[in-house]
Amino acid sequence: MNSQKNEERTSPSLSWDILERAHSIYLEEEPRDAMYRISTKLIDNNWDNDFEISNALGVLLLTWNSVFYRFGSFNYDLIEQSIMQNRVKLHGYRKRGILSLSESEYEEIEATYNDFLISLKSVGKKGTKVEGKVSYSPVSVGKALHLLCPNFFPLWDNRIAVGYGCKWTSWRDSFN
Repeated sequence: MNSQKNEERTSPSLSWDILERAHSIYLEEEPRDAMYRISTKLIDNNWDNDFEISNALGVLLLTWNSVFYRFGSFNYDLIEQSIMQNRVKLHGYRKRGILSLSESEYEEIEATYNDFLISLKSVGKKGTKVEGKVSYSPVSVGKALHLLCPNFFPLWDNRIAVGYGCKWTSWRDSFN
């Protein structure tokens, strides 16, 4: 991760109280929780099947990131390829919690992130105003990596990123 960007970021204080309150709000307001549970179960039950895992990611991303994928979808084969290429790393992260992260892993995580950023790209559908346009979504990557390794990669989106001072003006700012 770009160390200059990291130095500029500041995080609000976090406590169990804040987490419990936020979790309660989430449970009250999040209507898409069923997709998360279904996708999680599909991944848990098919961890050794890259094809099924790519489908489970698709179920979640087409629901949770529907605005991004409205005019163009991702390529399931590319997602499956990213899962295959990162299988060993993902398996290791899946067994761990975020508190076990060490600075020596940053480059490896960046490479995984960048691989998924490319594989989760949206290509504008034929006949739409964005036909052929390629777009990238750091939010899709965050959601996918969380779903694959939920205790290691936190679930986040643009609102959460802004709250923690990690807002970028373009996907290029997140692409290392």
